[in-house]
Amino acid sequence: MTHSIVETPVRTVLFDLDGTLIDVDMQRFIPLYLHLLARSFTRPPDEERFSALMLDCTQRLLHGADGGCSNRDYYLRAFEEEFSRPAVEFSAAVECFCRCHMDKLSHLVTAHPLARAIVERCFSSALTVVIATNPVFPQPLVQARLRWGDLADFPYSLITSYEHSWYCKPNPAYFSYVLNKVGGSAATSIMVGNDTEHDLSAAAIGLRTFLVETWKIERHSRFTADFRGNHDDLYQFIRTLPVDGV
Repeated sequence: MTHSIVETPVRTVLFDLDGTLIDVDMQRFIPLYLHLLARSFTRPPDEERFSALMLDCTQRLLHGADGGCSNRDYYLRAFEEEFSRPAVEFSAAVECFCRCHMDKLSHLVTAHPLARAIVERCFSSALTVVIATNPVFPQPLVQARLRWGDLADFPYSLITSYEHSWYCKPNPAYFSYVLNKVGGSAATSIMVGNDTEHDLSAAAIGLRTFLVETWKIERHSRFTADFRGNHDDLYQFIRTLPVDGV
């Protein structure tokens, strides 16, 4: 692990989810999610066309959303335009997916044996804890991934999902939104994640960052992690954070 020392007290920790607190085979997870979602429509759209639209929307949210609407509404509007069908059909399909098909993805999620201890340590230190996963999925599916990772029973201050988010990582506005929602400041916050672009971009607004290298995603990025290491290193790092009042 990088042996830098945290000197400023920490009050807020933002955790990425996939590849950070849980292991998810996204090469299988996303295609199966889109297949199950397409099959959840009363009148299923052409699956190839629907999947292509969803993937394109996601890329545009990641790299160009201007905050003009929620991420959920971004998908709804794209569906309306592409298929000339009312957005309510998309909403109904999501509800059907969450109710009837979501658990068919559970076998693609694996808990990390240290993740729960890491999160528990944050709460025992009275930190504000955010699940700062990229908000491109509905809230029930985010909650399900936490449940499959044995992490759903903590009182998180915020769990980002597409219903109430207007930006995505690596847009710095995403991190500003999160801190505003929980009353945090960049100077006393740390972003923990495994993606060298999406998560380390928190540094653009002044957050310190910890790169979890267990399942690291390496992308071209202008940011360098302040701290880095595997889950054992992260656990020790969390244990030694200077925390106000603790």
